[in-house]
Amino acid sequence: MVASPGRESPLARELATCRILAVALAAAGVVVVPPVAAQPAATIVASRMLGGHWDDVVDEIARAADGRLYVRGRQASPFAPDVASSATVNAGQSSVFVARVDPATLAVDWRVHVGRDRTSVPEEDHARRVEGFALGPDGHAYVAAYASSSRPPAAGDTYTGDGGAPAIFRVDPNGTATLHAGPLDPAIRSVRALAVDGHGHVYLTGRASRSLPTSPGAMVSGAQLGAHETGAYLMRIDAATRAVGVATFLGVPGSRAATPNAQSCRAPFVDAHTVAHAIAVAPDGTIYLAGQAEPGDLAATPGAATTPDVAYRDAFVMRVDAAGTSRLFVARFGGGDNDRATALLLEPGGSALVAGKWLDRGGVWHGPRAGFQTTIARQWSASNPCEPTVPTEAAFLLRVGPDGAQLGGASLIGSVGGDLAGWMNREGAMPVRLAGDGAGHVLLAGTTDSGQSLPTRAPFVPDADLFQASPRPAHAFVMKVRASDFALVYASRFGPRGSDAHGRGVAADGAGNVYVVGTAPNAEAFPLVHAAPSGRPFRFASTFVTRLHEAAADFALAAAPAAGTGVQLTATLADPYATGHVEFRDRGTPLATAPLVDGKARVAVPLPAGIRVLSAVVRGAGAWDGNATAPLALAVAQSGAAP
Repeated sequence: MVASPGRESPLARELATCRILAVALAAAGVVVVPPVAAQPAATIVASRMLGGHWDDVVDEIARAADGRLYVRGRQASPFAPDVASSATVNAGQSSVFVARVDPATLAVDWRVHVGRDRTSVPEEDHARRVEGFALGPDGHAYVAAYASSSRPPAAGDTYTGDGGAPAIFRVDPNGTATLHAGPLDPAIRSVRALAVDGHGHVYLTGRASRSLPTSPGAMVSGAQLGAHETGAYLMRIDAATRAVGVATFLGVPGSRAATPNAQSCRAPFVDAHTVAHAIAVAPDGTIYLAGQAEPGDLAATPGAATTPDVAYRDAFVMRVDAAGTSRLFVARFGGGDNDRATALLLEPGGSALVAGKWLDRGGVWHGPRAGFQTTIARQWSASNPCEPTVPTEAAFLLRVGPDGAQLGGASLIGSVGGDLAGWMNREGAMPVRLAGDGAGHVLLAGTTDSGQSLPTRAPFVPDADLFQASPRPAHAFVMKVRASDFALVYASRFGPRGSDAHGRGVAADGAGNVYVVGTAPNAEAFPLVHAAPSGRPFRFASTFVTRLHEAAADFALAAAPAAGTGVQLTATLADPYATGHVEFRDRGTPLATAPLVDGKARVAVPLPAGIRVLSAVVRGAGAWDGNATAPLALAVAQSGAAP
């Protein structure tokens, strides 16, 4: 039955209490009143430690087409879950590993070790660091490492951690690692980033000595480096032959008019030279690189963004043709001090989102500002004795057009770290990472602290739960930003209150799941949302992977005619990985239960005539346990049959 227009019946009043907008299901003799859609939010639904507690690191995460997650890290701990610490020789020895992670439970399916990320005698300035990680279209993971050993520590085994040459390894979906290309040319001193195109060609970038053989027509040859011994390079390894197809240096040192600042207050530096930290390949085969450029390197091309700073390093973005013979644009960004781009995300049409770190001196940022944050508050109250102005290490997000012009304003980010100044008490690059969700948003992950002016919105960990005036521990953070105008959808710090946690990578699946990886103290202290802030001292470090879901209350109930008699009830939970079951109720009285399968629970039930007020409750699904739908009102004309 349905009330007549202009006349309020008891049914109408009850339907109004359950929110209105009736939709008739004539075949079942039912009137359905759907609930108002829940507002999206984010919550931690799973979090797992991946390593031991001795300086293990996870730096990158990527999501494959089949939904599986792959991470790249470095194991230094003899106490990782898959290592027999009682009979381990040489511990982890900075072994580079790739692991496959189940997207639902975050359990590690397998972990394979491929070598080291540094020489036997690491250099302070990371000049010989070998890193980089990418997923290919064939589902294989590609990773750079020194080919010193492919064996993890094991009982009774002697682990060889020294020696070897840089190489590119390929890890198949089953966890088998093979040498894909290498040893690389001895001229290559570092590998800082990898990319794989749709054909399976592998691209790498870093620094190399001038003896590196360049391909015919190369944009810059080794001879053009002049008196400089090394320079930033770009190389492509052919998918079929695994031979070098493209090799070029990126720029001619000293080609930009500059008066470099000696920066005597800042020594020692890490990564003080021109180098790319991110690389991506467009569908047309052109290559984008982003990183840092010394003041006298990589002059901006006409029409591209630039900065008047001629004394310090700037963040740069450049686009190179597929053959490596010419630069399509070079753009420079930053303020009045050192800057660095750390992440690159290509968009349809040839534009690129770029994130990185900058050293704010007096609020200087050359170029327009816009989006979720346009100013940065001071981080430190005391300076280096020879530094008259106290700078702040922060971060940025901006968009570059296909010609290198800046599109819109840059959003500044209250991040910390970056090794942009040698005395900022935060060691390591602490990059900002980017990932798209395929629905017009970009996810950012990085590191902040209690004192930095990071804007939060709908935080899943309240700021007050983490804030400490002194000391200021570092916190991982994650942000979701609308790509069109850099409006903030949500942002939250997370991690333990009393010790450091760093965000180092982010991935998203487009179904509301966001994955963040990084370093944290140990399982006893992270994440604070689900565990007490206790455990080993902060000097011990491990690695974490955390899954957020963006619709904490997105649980809905729908009704439809069932085959034969009755009504088909479907409860849909936004998290497709949730396990457990759903209890269906009528005015609080249980009707039936059904298991959650791919986020849905279905049941067909006969309903007596009258006003039914139905709901559904999740049972046994971890963070979702106890979630209930809004009430769904049904006016059943007659029981078990169509009218």
